[in-house]
Amino acid sequence: MADKRVEAFVKQRIQSAFPEDGFRRRERRPPARRASAGWSTHRWHQLFQRPAHRCLSLAIVADGEPVIGVVYDPNHRELFHPCGAMALGSTTLIRPHPATTVKEACWHLASRHPADFLPFLQALLSDGGMFIRNGLGVDERRAAAGRLIGYEPHMNPWDALPGLVLMREAGGASNDFLAQEIQRGNPLLLASQRLPAAEKMIPQPLH
Repeated sequence: MADKRVEAFVKQRIQSAFPEDGFRRRERRPPARRASAGWSTHRWHQLFQRPAHRCLSLAIVADGEPVIGVVYDPNHRELFHPCGAMALGSTTLIRPHPATTVKEACWHLASRHPADFLPFLQALLSDGGMFIRNGLGVDERRAAAGRLIGYEPHMNPWDALPGLVLMREAGGASNDFLAQEIQRGNPLLLASQRLPAAEKMIPQPLH
């Protein structure tokens, strides 16, 4: 219920200010409106049951390109957002982890699909990497802020787009999440540009 109330509030405020924009949310996914700009929001799922791993994520897509991504972590009172050609965590400039190998810090893995998960996991463990499993939006911003060294392997757009913008603005790299239709999600990897080992874990190059 908290999920739906938060999303209803956010939608009402957005559509009051930007009535021509489309809106996509996880709780309900209506057909996209014909608009040059659209908003995507991710819910506060199980906020009170697992409070350390939940957040509110918002993204703005303009002419098919994600241009703004915001993640708010209410438990730590941290707001992550782009700022010009950089990204901020509250008031601090954030950067991806400087690791050059997967052994130097943990990855976050979140897929529930064996076909997506197992090949990536095999490659990661074969190279001596480790991983954790937490909330999607929370660990996207942790990757952008250098608290993890990467993020993969399959995400839906309402999960992926805010972190994709944050990692890009923080100076990191990603695969081309938008290369294929995103309605049902695509592979997504977010990592430092210094991590060449990441490129062999997914079928697309980082950029």
